[in-house]
Amino acid sequence: MAVPADTIELPGSVADDGGHRRRLAAVVVLIAVACAGGGLLIGRQLKSPEDAAADRAAPTASRITAPVELRELRSSLTLSGEIQFSEPTPVKLAGNVGLGDGETGLLTKLPDIDQQVAEGDVVFDVSGRPVLLLQGETPMYRSLGPGSTGRDVLQLEQSLERLGFVPGVVDTVYDGFTEAAIDEWYRTAGYTSMGASSDDLEKLRTLRLAITTAEATLLASQQTLSDANKGPSGGELLQLQQQVALTTDQLPVIQAKADRDNSAAAQRVQATATTRDTAITQRDLAKAAVATASTAGAIDPATGEAYTVDEINARRSTAAQAEQAVTDAQTALSDAQNAKLDTADAGSASVVAAQQAKALAKANLDDATRPKDTTDQQQAVTDATAALAQAQIDLADTDALIGTRIPAGEVVFIPSLPSTVTEVTGTLGGPTTDVLATVSSTATQVIGRLGRADGDLVAAGAAVTIDLRDFDVEIPGTVTFVGKPPSTDGGGDSGSGRLQVIVAADEPSALNDYVFASVKIIVDIAATGGKVLTVPIAAVSVSGSGTSQVEVEREPITDDDPGLTEFIDVEVGLSAQGLVELKSSKASLAEGDRVVVGEETGARLNATPDEDSPETSTDGVQSTNSVPSGSG
Repeated sequence: MAVPADTIELPGSVADDGGHRRRLAAVVVLIAVACAGGGLLIGRQLKSPEDAAADRAAPTASRITAPVELRELRSSLTLSGEIQFSEPTPVKLAGNVGLGDGETGLLTKLPDIDQQVAEGDVVFDVSGRPVLLLQGETPMYRSLGPGSTGRDVLQLEQSLERLGFVPGVVDTVYDGFTEAAIDEWYRTAGYTSMGASSDDLEKLRTLRLAITTAEATLLASQQTLSDANKGPSGGELLQLQQQVALTTDQLPVIQAKADRDNSAAAQRVQATATTRDTAITQRDLAKAAVATASTAGAIDPATGEAYTVDEINARRSTAAQAEQAVTDAQTALSDAQNAKLDTADAGSASVVAAQQAKALAKANLDDATRPKDTTDQQQAVTDATAALAQAQIDLADTDALIGTRIPAGEVVFIPSLPSTVTEVTGTLGGPTTDVLATVSSTATQVIGRLGRADGDLVAAGAAVTIDLRDFDVEIPGTVTFVGKPPSTDGGGDSGSGRLQVIVAADEPSALNDYVFASVKIIVDIAATGGKVLTVPIAAVSVSGSGTSQVEVEREPITDDDPGLTEFIDVEVGLSAQGLVELKSSKASLAEGDRVVVGEETGARLNATPDEDSPETSTDGVQSTNSVPSGSG
């Protein structure tokens, strides 16, 4: 530190000695203070390598634990749904209304939304014709008129009686009383009932044509009977006799040829068999000669010396040729035997054919000369006569049955009436081929959808909670149906691949103020059935042997003690609400024990982890466990 020169007095100067000493002391103090401050600053900037490494190291990790709890676990399935009116019934015409040929049915009157409809009401007009509602379970599927019978006729008469139009005896037969009641019903509603339909007129034309056809059939059968009574002419009889004589003469000739062919084939077989046997003998001699020459020390009688290699090979060649001769002879024998069988079959077939030709010729002659059996022809005449009589009766009966009829499209049976129109899908002036409207009772229900994969988890009778989140309301309910949803046209499965779930509130009127609101259907699908030991899912890991385990803290971490933990094998059960059930354990584990769920590493948010260090979350917590598979 620099000191001004004018403040320093050198020893021996004329200045006062006391003042000089005081000034010198002050200077020394200032210099000491400056040096001390500079040393402190420099000391803060300079550190040993050990101190620097210690400052950079992460603080000692501490365990994050959670208590073992005794509680009940429940696992639930949540479905989306909508509150709707119960028993929605689509209104769709089963056929055409009573229009003339070539006329197209168009909607000329529609009901109003929320309109109340009762039995007997006209709910639509189609080109001026009415569509009336009646109560019944059996849908309208055909036109009804005089002569109709069945459960649908009974259902119609029951409705007419309820409406005060007397149909006579209420039964399954559409008779004159039924017809009169229908006429009165239509007049009361302001319409005219339908008379004979084009189908009825076509039926009359068909019956008249049936009479004409029956008359022609009778004439034809009578002619056939007359022809059947005639015998053969002289020329036909002579031709039949000549055929019998010809086939009789040919039979022995064919038999003799077959015998000759069979004998020749047998001789060929015998000759080839002899050749084969000779070849076998020669082969056996050749093999014996080879065996003799090949014996150690064998002497050739012709030379008196041992057989040479060439002589042995020559004998082997002769034996091989003899073996081939046997093979060829055996093949020739097999061919001869097969040819013998073929010859026998061909001869037998020719003889059988000749016999059949003779029998046929004789049968034809017998048929031509024996008295005629005209039973079938006479029966045909009888049947044709009866058919004509029945056609005449059918025409008379049908003429008597032509009268008032109800076209299939003019009545719609609804299972429950009175009802409310909850939807109108038809349009004024539009066609009548689709669903025109939906009527529903005033009761409510919840309609939900369930994936087929979860179909086994929900069954009718299951208790559920209906969660109206927009209204902060929860209502208890019960599943009433699980199955295929109806299609939009009432024809069956919609093909969406999902199941329909219908839920009714336990209190029938509880949903009435929330119609068409979206809800959540909460279904409990599993529960422990009481309180069980539970731990967080993060506390369970899988050991190297594949068993589930938890790490239990036996002694907590302190400043002076790292504490103790123990790994315990456990069997896990239901998993729900972020917890998992401990069904059993290999060591003591009780409520209140603490299990390790992770570590507090103390890592800074902006720290860059070392490549070899464990992954650390941004909040400084490192998870040490993993969820075991199959834990629910």
